[in-house]
Amino acid sequence: MTPDNHRANQALVRRLLVDAPGFVELPDPLYGILFQCQFTPCCVPLATLAWVNPDNEGIFVRVIVPSLGVQPSLEVLTALNEINATLPIGSFVFAESGEVRFKSAVFLGDAVAPEELLAHLFASAGDMVRAQFPRISRLLTGAAHTH
Repeated sequence: MTPDNHRANQALVRRLLVDAPGFVELPDPLYGILFQCQFTPCCVPLATLAWVNPDNEGIFVRVIVPSLGVQPSLEVLTALNEINATLPIGSFVFAESGEVRFKSAVFLGDAVAPEELLAHLFASAGDMVRAQFPRISRLLTGAAHTH
């Protein structure tokens, strides 16, 4: 991705996320800027990261369910696989840190993303996390999610 298109895509991500709760820009040696905000699928705010990768020519989003000390058991990993098999886009992964992360991306080549495409990327990530949050929460806590 050319530097001009990288900057244009960063400006677009910024414009779409700047009004989200907890929005901050974090310097990053690989991508220039990571955009962080909060997404609340029901009642628990989750850190959300987005960035433009000029080398892979894509825009990436991660929604992070924090570690609750759960180890990556066969039960948890099997359940995440079952969830992933039903998703139309993206996937959930169990990170070494103990976090469960929803990850999705759109690959653009050397182009500037249409704003509507990025709006759908962020909205669909939210929809996937919102739909699966009760099950993910139950996996990590061992109990049904309550308010």
